[in-house]
Amino acid sequence: MKRLLVGAALLLAACSGGSPANDIPQTPLHNTLQAAATAAPEAVFAPASAAAGIELPVVQADHLPLATLDPQAPWMALCVRHGAAMRARAGGDAAWQECPDEQSVTKLLDRHGEMDFDAGHSTLQIVLVVDGRAAWENVLAVLELLAGQRVRRVYALAGCNKGTCLLDLSLPVGESPPPGQVAALDISGSGEELRATLVLDGTTREFAGARTLAEIAAAAAGASSAPALLRLRVPRTAPAALFFAALEAVAPSRFAAVSVAA
Repeated sequence: MKRLLVGAALLLAACSGGSPANDIPQTPLHNTLQAAATAAPEAVFAPASAAAGIELPVVQADHLPLATLDPQAPWMALCVRHGAAMRARAGGDAAWQECPDEQSVTKLLDRHGEMDFDAGHSTLQIVLVVDGRAAWENVLAVLELLAGQRVRRVYALAGCNKGTCLLDLSLPVGESPPPGQVAALDISGSGEELRATLVLDGTTREFAGARTLAEIAAAAAGASSAPALLRLRVPRTAPAALFFAALEAVAPSRFAAVSVAA
């Protein structure tokens, strides 16, 4: 099956209020949305090096669950901006749409997605373009809306050591793994007041202070086995960048999937 390459500039420029996507020159893509950059015949767009107004979260992709869009399934990008209404663009659409409220997003989800009744969820793939400065509660609202519409294939753009990566935040379905295969990270506070509780390898550890994330990374690197699932919670009022920083911190544990806790 051929893999679909989606240019990061196509998404970021529109989120930032830049020029329309179809005005972007089609040049060789250096920052792809897949873990291993492979050639593909689909049209690609210029790297997102000059997209103004968006601070894309940055992570080291090593050990993080990455994804590639399925070209046989419909997809839609949702842009969660800092202090502005969302924008959305479905694959195949020529223009982005402003989404002033949840109802407008729901209409687009219904229009572009189909239910796979055998699997029990929508076939639609969602690419989240999240401004790192946006309040995390805005992202949570989108995730809750998607869950209500039975959309489970959810991915997020991030700048990473591979260029631009597509992180797999797909909503869990079916039975949960056994407790021994589930890790949890609960973040609270910020800055020097940052605090965290990490449950890993059946052990609970507490962290506090400015070095919290570094200490979590060290603990995660010593995990005896890779968790099947990580449950991650950050404060609703925190900037979205904190979620991605916490995700990167616990990545050395090599968890297979992540569940975003409200």
